[in-house]
Amino acid sequence: MSCQCGHFEKLAPPLAKQDGAYFASDRLTWVDFIIFDLLETHSEFAAYDFGTKHLVSSDILTTTFPRLANFYKQIAARPAFVRHRQSKNRFPYTVPNMPKPAGKQQK
Repeated sequence: MSCQCGHFEKLAPPLAKQDGAYFASDRLTWVDFIIFDLLETHSEFAAYDFGTKHLVSSDILTTTFPRLANFYKQIAARPAFVRHRQSKNRFPYTVPNMPKPAGKQQK
């Protein structure tokens, strides 16, 4: 995870107040969508195998940034997000020009 997650962890709503708490207001705003997208991108990128030892664990969000992890889970559980993430219209996350893992390269 990049260093900006540490900054956002400080800004995230406290765990005790996170049910229904958002970043910029007492309601869902575009800021929450941006933070959610950032966290989802980092989480999906961390799951890729680049043929070397993972530099980032895919569970780093829950182990290092508990407030952001709780915020991410809260937003991801919203019915509209669940429908969108399961939709055929959602673009899959891909890494352009993905290198082949070591040992699987063609000669």
